Amino acid sequence: MVLSVSFRYLHLCRTLQTTYKMEPAGSQGVHSIDDFQFLPFLWGSAQLAGESLNTKFELLRFSASGNKSLVPESYLKPTTVEANAHKYLFFDCVNFINQTKSGPFYQHSNQLWNISAVPTWTKVNSGLFKMYEGEILKKFPVVQHFRFGTLFSFEKRPESDNNESNSPHPLNTADAIAPQDVDGSLSPPISPHLPKIDE
Repeated sequence: MVLSVSFRYLHLCRTLQTTYKMEPAGSQGVHSIDDFQFLPFLWGSAQLAGESLNTKFELLRFSASGNKSLVPESYLKPTTVEANAHKYLFFDCVNFINQTKSGPFYQHSNQLWNISAVPTWTKVNSGLFKMYEGEILKKFPVVQHFRFGTLFSFEKRPESDNNESNSPHPLNTADAIAPQDVDGSLSPPISPHLPKIDE
């Protein structure tokens, strides 16, 4: 499904972003993987991790094969990216960045530049998954827009009679109001049940 439906959806989103010159909401600039998407990089690294395992097995069976395995640093070469963008989602994402941003890659996509030093796609995928968890799933201003259901639930913290809770979860749906900072940006809600910590 990722490589068919989501791939088409991603290209539709990119068309809208470039046609209407859309600006990302809450972009972290060079400190982020991409201004608009994260999941395609996660899925693309998983695709390449699986592909590199298959290539290793094939090279063991057919040692005379001239196949070169794509390693993470391969996406720093624009010609390699263009040649593989139609086949691999990660390279397609990097190709879009190369087409829409100018200047040296290490300046406009510093996180991707740093990730290219990781030796295997499996480690890249593992690191991106941890980054996705920390930067997306654990950030209330982002996750508040997710749709929750039975497969992906958001459980309300149980309330006691005196409106105090012993639950270790600091956030419930009653606390789910994201106050704005002085500059207008969203900040995570502070639970009234936890002591405020001065910074």
